[in-house]
Amino acid sequence: MSATDLLCLNRIIKPQISLEEFLKFTADLGIKYVEVRNDFTDKGVLDGLSDAVLQKAFKDTGTKALTINALYPFEDLLHDTFHHYLGGESEFFPKETAIVHVSGLLPGKTKAATTDEDRILVTIHITHSRRCA
Repeated sequence: MSATDLLCLNRIIKPQISLEEFLKFTADLGIKYVEVRNDFTDKGVLDGLSDAVLQKAFKDTGTKALTINALYPFEDLLHDTFHHYLGGESEFFPKETAIVHVSGLLPGKTKAATTDEDRILVTIHITHSRRCA
């Protein structure tokens, strides 16, 4: 099993690119799964792509859609480190958690001033960031 076999990249990390570009970006990172968004009101869940174009994009990149954010039962098996940190939560429920959203924040903002746009992808190259949770 590769280190990326269990990873899923959330489209919120690069909302400015098309879904087709996002699938290629994900595949180029060696990640097989994506989480598409239902909250991109200007793009819709699937960027308005036809079924044929969408199927080709998934086939060409070898990626698969694992989930769509915020749809039941998604929000039940989920632990989001970003919201966990902002909410000041201290408890974890690993037996009830199926999906973990991992994101980080760069230092410099208070919790109250932090928004979704401040999330960053956690990588080995980020050494001076605050980690959520």
